[in-house]
Amino acid sequence: RRGALLDSARLTGWRYLILNAADRLVASADFADRGGAVPKFSALATGTALQVFGDTLLRASEEFNDTEYEVRLLDVPQVFFSALWLHAEHRDVLIPLAPAPRGLESGKPYRAIDVQPVLQAIAMRRQDETEETEADPKAAI
Repeated sequence: RRGALLDSARLTGWRYLILNAADRLVASADFADRGGAVPKFSALATGTALQVFGDTLLRASEEFNDTEYEVRLLDVPQVFFSALWLHAEHRDVLIPLAPAPRGLESGKPYRAIDVQPVLQAIAMRRQDETEETEADPKAAI
């Protein structure tokens, strides 16, 4: 089972990994999806976050070589969560990228139905904190 987390995910773009002559990941080029029109270049990324993604992808390709997966990146900005999403016809695996939220371990594979309750709890805590701050503006200081 996928659960509502993955069922509500939507395509926002494409990420192309750029490798050097030694097959090392050096950058990624992101293109925004435009609903059937030609995707539009949106960002060129380098740095630590990209290396974390690349390292996680490399480990996953070694560990999950029994099935052909479509590699996706799942971002849930409301709870500051990003994961490598390995999607197959009857199996989805989420591998949180560092830094992972409390309750999940970066680099560890999870079923989506195991990740969803953790993210829901984080969202509820954030909502409660927001409501408390709105009720008492001095609490935000």
